[in-house]
Amino acid sequence: MTTASQRGKRNRTHGHETERMVARWLKDNGWADAHTTRSRLGHDGFRQPGDIGGVDGVCIEVKGFMASSRWPTWRAQVLAEAGGRIPVVVRRTRGQRDVGLWEAEVPFHSWWVVTRRCCDPFTECARTGQIWVRRSFGDVMDELWRAR
Repeated sequence: MTTASQRGKRNRTHGHETERMVARWLKDNGWADAHTTRSRLGHDGFRQPGDIGGVDGVCIEVKGFMASSRWPTWRAQVLAEAGGRIPVVVRRTRGQRDVGLWEAEVPFHSWWVVTRRCCDPFTECARTGQIWVRRSFGDVMDELWRAR
């Protein structure tokens, strides 16, 4: 039987590894300065919003949870942290090794500003009062790369 402390440590380890996987994927796909914000904490006294830094104009919140019912909370979190950046939530997908194929969500307004295209699927979020576009993380980042 595991204790609450052991479960918490396991969850934190899983979360850190998920963030590192996203940062590595970004580096491998053209975002050379991508890094986890945890890796920079305490080094320069600055806390960057989101879980991934080094991606100009984008606030990326990374989630290692499997429960899809938490999307409204994650959306609200990334909106609160974005501070004028494009908010992106990416969720680790069980059994999928390619980070680019993980689910990601972006507010429709941000998607429209970047792509000038409508997109399915999308969902209305009562918690944030916004419509969110769901795409693969790779698709989202490709569009943001093109818009740079």
